[in-house]
Amino acid sequence: MKKKKTNVCVFAFCFIIAFANIFPSGSSEKNKTKPVKVQPVPYQDANKKARDIENIKKQISSKPVVSLWLAYLLNGTWADDEEVGAVYLEAQNAALKAFSKAVDEKDWVAAMRLYNSLSACSVDKVNELPWSVQKIEEELVSSISLGSKQSQTVTKLSQFIRGTVTVWVDLGFKIEGGAGYANKVLGSGFFIDPRGYIVTNHHVIESMVDPEYEGYSRLYVTLADDPDQRIPSKVVGYDKMLDLALIKTEITPPYVFSLGSSEDLEVGDKIYAIGSPIGLDKTLTSGIISATGRPLLATTNVLQIDAAINSGNSGGPLIAPNGAVQGIVFAGMLDFEGLNFAIPVEFLQKILPRLYAGGKVSHCWIGAYGKTKKDDYYKDAGLEVLYLMPGSPAARAGLKPGDVILAIDGKRIHSLDEYQNELLCKIPDSLIALDCINKNGRVRRVVYTQPRPEMPSNEVYQRDTIENYFLPLFGMQLRTAGETLNKKNYYVDRVVPNSTADENGFSDGDKIQISKFKVFKDENYAMAEIYAKKRKSGYIDIFIAIATPLDSPSYF
Repeated sequence: MKKKKTNVCVFAFCFIIAFANIFPSGSSEKNKTKPVKVQPVPYQDANKKARDIENIKKQISSKPVVSLWLAYLLNGTWADDEEVGAVYLEAQNAALKAFSKAVDEKDWVAAMRLYNSLSACSVDKVNELPWSVQKIEEELVSSISLGSKQSQTVTKLSQFIRGTVTVWVDLGFKIEGGAGYANKVLGSGFFIDPRGYIVTNHHVIESMVDPEYEGYSRLYVTLADDPDQRIPSKVVGYDKMLDLALIKTEITPPYVFSLGSSEDLEVGDKIYAIGSPIGLDKTLTSGIISATGRPLLATTNVLQIDAAINSGNSGGPLIAPNGAVQGIVFAGMLDFEGLNFAIPVEFLQKILPRLYAGGKVSHCWIGAYGKTKKDDYYKDAGLEVLYLMPGSPAARAGLKPGDVILAIDGKRIHSLDEYQNELLCKIPDSLIALDCINKNGRVRRVVYTQPRPEMPSNEVYQRDTIENYFLPLFGMQLRTAGETLNKKNYYVDRVVPNSTADENGFSDGDKIQISKFKVFKDENYAMAEIYAKKRKSGYIDIFIAIATPLDSPSYF
């Protein structure tokens, strides 16, 4: 296959000072934020209340989590209203009933989703259940039992190659210059289960699961020990955002890899990569960890390595000398030698039960944008909310720009990265409890999670005004400054440090006129053409075009 070309976009954090000691490290139960009643939705009259009660009752059976959340918000406003209290209790019972059904059917993904939602709302009856998050997680992991691994004796590093495969996606023929050519995608993979389950990259098998692809597509693998025989395979589950996929063959693997850890990897540590560059199977290369924490994927950081990686290596394992998988090779820079990347194995482990469950794995978001907050000592002090998309769950739950998120479901987070890593464990269509601090003190917000869109910036663009959406897209807060020749003028009230606007020399107080703005969905970026009087340029009139990807780790 063609090696995935990755444009490295550095999404830096916002350094905002003068915020110290907002949440002591190593906090115990007594230090956790105490839930409080909030008024996230301005219910203005009894008619509005009646309509919401009717809406909750309509979907209480089909959408128990949504109903529970809406009833929770309504109860926060009408806490002493008997009718509201009754519908809130009815919503709790509906969610409890759905949880019991999920347990009976051993649908542990749904059970986890419902249990977390009930816990986020502090429903008393949850404490009476013979279940806990840990127990459900154990059932979830055991439900994907990797089988009993056969005794695997390895005396040489080269013997680990037996557990890898070459992944072929046959796309039929293509016509170029009047002649027909075989059209195929080539990648790598590795066995993680004696029942024939294989991990590879999503972009390797994309045509197999893309609903918009209408052409011919067939999936095969070849073993390292028998490269001449193509073995039919099928896609079980896939995650486009993390670029991971689980496929299956009906054979007994000659070797099954164990999943290790990348958390202890440091720059300079030795690693090995196995794959089939340009179809040359059984290729093992070595190198070192060049860097950690590279923000190449939408919400996660990856490993940078210097082991030789070429087209066809995608999906192959990155292993330690003992053979434990530490990462999954997924990309290299075509024009720059030695710039190659791998997905930390921890991300695979977090979503593996959902990959086994089958189908598309979706991730959560609440329709917000923010950056890591810094305290007076330049230490990470939480996640500051900078923007809320109109109508989003975050906005409806009562979050405001300037709020700082300190914990998610009781677990302390210090940065945007930590928040995103915690969010990987959450399941869409569930509720999360966010402990926050604002000018009024500490509060708890219960927020509904939706599936994260592939292009959050496009969602923001569709729902908000230009004065507002320029903040999450380009990192500048605008204020209307009148019109000139039927074109609106704006003042720049704020520039987020290390944002696209900051990198292009904009600063507070600049006056701009936006002559053109366009979203290029196919190319996954947005562009604005701006006439500006920039303070850093002596207020001389200039014309500048700026562009930004339609996704960013700052969306959550």
